[in-house]
Amino acid sequence: MFHGCPSLSDIKELENWDVSNGINFLEMFRDCSSLSDIRALQNWNVSNGVFFEKMFYGCKSLSDIRALQNWNVSNGKSFGAMFYACSSSLNTTPLKKWNMSNQKYLELTSKPVDIAIAKYYYKPNDYDIPKNFSFKKQVQLDEYL
Repeated sequence: MFHGCPSLSDIKELENWDVSNGINFLEMFRDCSSLSDIRALQNWNVSNGVFFEKMFYGCKSLSDIRALQNWNVSNGKSFGAMFYACSSSLNTTPLKKWNMSNQKYLELTSKPVDIAIAKYYYKPNDYDIPKNFSFKKQVQLDEYL
C-alpha cells in the first residue's frame, strides 16, 4: 500500500482506519525509511490478519514498536522479515505477548536468534540452533529475545 514511500513519516491519519477485515498486510510500509512513529497503528484490529510478511521491512528510522504490543496476531501465518532492515536499535521485546501459534514462517528481524528460529522450521541442520531452543506448539517470543 505504502511500499516504497521513503518520505512517509506521518501516519496519524491512519489511526482510525478500520482494518478489521484485512487479511494481507504484506509489505504495507516496506521501505518507508523515514517512518519512525507508528503509534497511530496502536488500536488497529488486525485479528483477521494472516500475512504480515515484510510489513515494516526497510523502515530504517523505526526503533520503537511498543505500539504493536497488544495486536492480536493469532491468525497470522507469515511474519517473515516483518522488521528486517529496520533501525539497529529496534527492540522486539514488546511483541513477546503475541500469540504466534499459527505461524508458519518467523523471522522478525536480522537478529541471529530470530533467524535461527525461522530456520528451525525448514532446515534445522543448516543453522546453529541456540542450545536453549525447544520447539513448542505455542511460540513464546520472550524465551528468545
